[in-house]
Amino acid sequence: MTRNLPAAGSDPAHRLAIELAANLAGVGPDEVVIGHECARCGRDDHGRPYADAAGVRVQLSVSRASGLVGAAASLDADVGLDLERSDAAGFDDFARVAVHPDENAPVGAIDATRLWVRKEAVLKALGTGLRLDPRTLRLTSPDGAPAVLGWPDPRPVSVVDLRDLDVGDGYAGALAVIGGRGAAYTQVAIRNDRSVSV
Repeated sequence: MTRNLPAAGSDPAHRLAIELAANLAGVGPDEVVIGHECARCGRDDHGRPYADAAGVRVQLSVSRASGLVGAAASLDADVGLDLERSDAAGFDDFARVAVHPDENAPVGAIDATRLWVRKEAVLKALGTGLRLDPRTLRLTSPDGAPAVLGWPDPRPVSVVDLRDLDVGDGYAGALAVIGGRGAAYTQVAIRNDRSVSV
């Protein structure tokens, strides 16, 4: 069931997602309805966001970091976007809660956050979010080119196009695209928004 969520008009990340969906579908923003679907329970009040843009389905992902909002949209792929302050994962137990047994624990908050945004982008693209333990994803080292090396999905990891995003000083960002034509055919927009305090 598609329905417009009350917060969609007032939330800066949802407004950005509406703009992208309208652009991809070639319609006006007033013709875009944002909905959610939960792969686990089937309800439409939470889960992976999508847009119905005058009958055209657009897969969406949104993210917020203090002072920053972002959205990603695709016509033919599942997308995941994550943005964080560059020091967000700089806590003592990071390796215990986020690092796969075959990954080396990142050294320092910046590398830990880079690994984290990559993992969360993939989890969002899968539609599970943090319901799937991030330790089940095995990624390349944070100081190397981003790629998924192992995951608990029956599809080959080659279906994932994972990219770091240049989101400005003090932030880290990543985009994951699963299936379709990949990240080159996915629209991403990131804006400064001082009203966002996460």
